[in-house]
This record gives sequence, structure tokens and C-alpha cells, in this order.
Amino acid sequence: MELGLSGLASGFDWKSVVDQLVEVERAPQRRAQREQYEVSEKNRILSLIKDELGALQNKSKVLKDSHLYQSRTTSVSDSTIGSSSVSSGAALGNYEFEFFQKATTGSQRGGVDAGKVVDSTAVIGSNGFGVGITTGTITINDEIITVETTDTLATLFTKVTTADSDLSMAYDISADKITLASSSGSMLVLGSSNDT
Repeated sequence: MELGLSGLASGFDWKSVVDQLVEVERAPQRRAQREQYEVSEKNRILSLIKDELGALQNKSKVLKDSHLYQSRTTSVSDSTIGSSSVSSGAALGNYEFEFFQKATTGSQRGGVDAGKVVDSTAVIGSNGFGVGITTGTITINDEIITVETTDTLATLFTKVTTADSDLSMAYDISADKITLASSSGSMLVLGSSNDT
């Protein structure tokens, strides 16, 4: 316990004068502490602003990416039936497809010597094929080719290659086989529901 009496004998309160002088001497120290605190707060606030600006810059980079606005996604309800893909920039929309039957591969082979020997110069109506030939149309790669009973194989081959220059058609007499091919290796689409 501190006990002090100031100015008891002289009547002068020297303790309050000393306290005030000490306060005056500490004023620059308190001002420096206050300034130090303010600088520290400014640094803390500037650091927060820097972090927020960095986050904003990262988000703005994402917004500048053209793929953000052009990207597309697809989904298929049953992946056992099919798959889907889409390129960026494709038109937006929902597309629904209903499949009634899945396509299957197939081929038809005739028996050995099912018809007569084929003459590539004779008209196809009497050429020895195992089935009767009538006038009609056949679609190959969306090109409709008219077949006449008065056509020869050579004429028919010319009609096919004229309709689609990517196609080649030939008859191999030794194998007794007609070959239809795409010069570019593209997939062939044969037939249409409108063929006769």
C-alpha cells in the first residue's frame, strides 16, 4: 500500500505537477503507439483488399474464357442404347429420340451358282441374276439412282459414280461379285424407304 502526502509542509502539490510533466513527456510515445496501431490497421485492411482483388481477378479470368459461354454438355437416359456428344458452340436445346428397334447388322448370301453367269455388257433385265429385275430406284448416300431394265452393268456403274463421285463400283468376273466402295473410306448408306 502506497501512501504519499504531497505539499504537506509547503502547501505546494508537487505530485500532480510531476504526474502532469510525466504525461507531457509520454505524449510523443502515445502518439507513436497510436500511429503504429493505425499503420497496422491500414496494412491489415490493405492485405484484405489485396486478397479480395486476387479472388476477383481469378473469377474474372474464368468469365473471360470463351468456353464458359460456349460449352455444352449432353446426357443419355440409357447408355446401353446409345451415347451422345456435343461440340462447343452447338445450339442450345433439349432433344428427345424415341427408338422403336435397334438396328442389327445383316447380310444376304445367295447360293453358289444361284443364277447364270453375269455378262457386264448385257442389259440387266435379262442378265442371268437369280431374281427378276424391274425398273425402279435405289438410294446410295442420299443419291437416288434410277435403274432401268434396259441398263447394262456398265451403265448402272456409271449412273452410281455420276450421282456420287466418291463412289466406285466394279464387277469381278472371277469372284462373280459386284463391289461398291467409297474412295474416301466414308461409310456407305444404302437404301431408303422410298426405293422401288
